Amino acid sequence: MGKYYINSSNASIAVNSGFTLILFFLITFFNPLSAQQKVIAVQKFISQAEQVEIATELETLAFGVQPTVYVNEGTFVPKGNAPTTVAYISASDIMKIQEGHESLGSVKLLIVKFKDQQELMAFKLRPADVSNLPLLAYVFFSLEFESTPTEVPGVQGFEQSEIVFLYESARPF
Repeated sequence: MGKYYINSSNASIAVNSGFTLILFFLITFFNPLSAQQKVIAVQKFISQAEQVEIATELETLAFGVQPTVYVNEGTFVPKGNAPTTVAYISASDIMKIQEGHESLGSVKLLIVKFKDQQELMAFKLRPADVSNLPLLAYVFFSLEFESTPTEVPGVQGFEQSEIVFLYESARPF
């Protein structure tokens, strides 16, 4: 499994994938106020078609009006009327996705938010933990603190998976 690190003045993102790809990804992923600061990071992809497909899907998921489910202190709060494509969860609630919920079956992007380094170090995620997310393609780890993440230590067993892992640390303002 290849591992790629994308760094800019705005964020640090590490991308894991099972194949070599060029990834166009807007690093200001969750900050619509800084649209003028968008940075496009490029890595090698096998084909132009894969590049366009993944870039388009990430941009649509990140910036499009997508039905989202928020997991807040163990409670599922769906937003939108269509099938949910984005799930937003705190690291402390990650095991709630194992319980299953009707809004999880169509999730393509899982956003996991970490509040501090201690929560990051205690985090565990295995393929069985996301088995209720059959369409999952991207896992985005958002760190609310400054860090240069080389990896989330508790993520193991995804070597044969096509799931792409993205990491972003808090940006200094």
